[in-house]
Amino acid sequence: MGHPQCPERMIRATARVFPQRLQSILRRFPGLMAVFGNAPTNVWVAGDSGVVYRLASGTTLTLPAAVTNTSTNFHGTWVTSPTDSYIVGDGGTVLHFDGSNWLPLAVPVTSAFRAIYGTAAQNVYVVGDNGVVLQGIGL
Repeated sequence: MGHPQCPERMIRATARVFPQRLQSILRRFPGLMAVFGNAPTNVWVAGDSGVVYRLASGTTLTLPAAVTNTSTNFHGTWVTSPTDSYIVGDGGTVLHFDGSNWLPLAVPVTSAFRAIYGTAAQNVYVVGDNGVVLQGIGL
């Protein structure tokens, strides 16, 4: 069993990293599953039922361009710049944001993807159910 103060410590640590507005949204909407940003003014939050928000001003979450009118549950997000962001989710969903639109990327499997990360825009990794690991340039 974990230490009873762990959640409080985690919230305090998060408070130093994420602006107050983002923390407030994350608490109010428990279906939000992923958050990633490369700067305080470029943070993406994604979750259940196709929900995607962007913290672009540093204080206000906004809905970006339509995510393809999907109800996919998203589990991971990764960002390299305001014009290069990714979200992954159920059914082998990988979407790329080019600064204006979310575009689906073709992948060879339909497993639920749980996380995405990379070392550069040219080196992206996606992991999912059933031991799936994909690596690619722009995936």
